[in-house]
Amino acid sequence: FVAAFIGDTNFFEGRVSSVDGDYCDLQIEDFPSLRLYNDKKVHVGRKVHVSIRPEKFSISLNKPEMTNANTNLLQGVVEEAIYLGAHTRYWVRVQDWRVSVIKQHSGYALDERSIKWKDQVWLKFEADNAYMLDSYTEDDEELLALPDL
Repeated sequence: FVAAFIGDTNFFEGRVSSVDGDYCDLQIEDFPSLRLYNDKKVHVGRKVHVSIRPEKFSISLNKPEMTNANTNLLQGVVEEAIYLGAHTRYWVRVQDWRVSVIKQHSGYALDERSIKWKDQVWLKFEADNAYMLDSYTEDDEELLALPDL
C-alpha cells in the first residue's frame, strides 16, 4: 500500500477501534494504530479517511520523547530524500505504506546529522494535526490511485 498523496497531504483509510473523550484510535491495514482528534465524532467500527500534511510530521534519527498520550510515533526507513532549498521532502516507508514528510532546514548546518536515503527514522505527529474527511466515492478512489512503481 502507499499513503495516497495528492498535492500536499497524505491520505489514510481505517476503522475506529476505540473512542476516548475527544480522541479516537484508528486501525489501518498494515500500518501502526493512530491516535486522532475525533473531530467528526465518529463511533467505534466506523470507516474513516484521514489527512495528515507532510509538514505536520517531525522526522529524526533518534527516537523522540512521547510528549503526551495523543502523540503518534512511527518508525520507518527513508526511501527518497529530495532537497528543495529551504526544506527537504522525504518519502518514508512505514510498514507497507509510503509517507510524505517535509522538514524545514535549521539555521545551522551543524545542528544535526543529515537524514539520508535508507536511514532508519522516527516520525512524530500530534493527534490534533490529523483531519478526518468525509467518505469519498469510487470515482474519487480512481483520482487517488497512484501509478505502479
